[in-house]
Amino acid sequence: MTWSTLHWYGLVAFALVVSAPSIAIAQVDGVVPVATRDLARGTVLTAEDFRLGDAAETASEGPLGWITRRVVSEGEPLEPPTIAPAPVVQPGDPVQLVWRDGLLELRMSGKAMSSGAIGESVRVRIDTRRRYEGTVLEAGVVRLDSPENGRTR
Repeated sequence: MTWSTLHWYGLVAFALVVSAPSIAIAQVDGVVPVATRDLARGTVLTAEDFRLGDAAETASEGPLGWITRRVVSEGEPLEPPTIAPAPVVQPGDPVQLVWRDGLLELRMSGKAMSSGAIGESVRVRIDTRRRYEGTVLEAGVVRLDSPENGRTR
């Protein structure tokens, strides 16, 4: 890695490599959650909105915080693509961009240009000319896979 690459990223910090968090699936122990009432598109799911399988009580696990992507009827299974994880990055949000290579970790500030949930791809902007694509690691943190491969125009 050349000094120009390090300089290009801005701030240099050393850290251990950690893997990206994975997106949880909607099923719990193989049981698909079912809507307990009619749900509008864009509803953020709470424990009262679904139950697991034939259980009469509401669930404390499952797709809590997920969002309905269309109108859902009572009794309908709640699984992707009907529901999706809530975005943790929105357009215009300030984000920290992270690039890792072994034990080397580079970080700099940027701004999100699209929304995304954990594990999804988003576009980010460093300044008026440099735009990249990366993967959401957590709220406000985006991983750049490669400075050359992630760059968009």
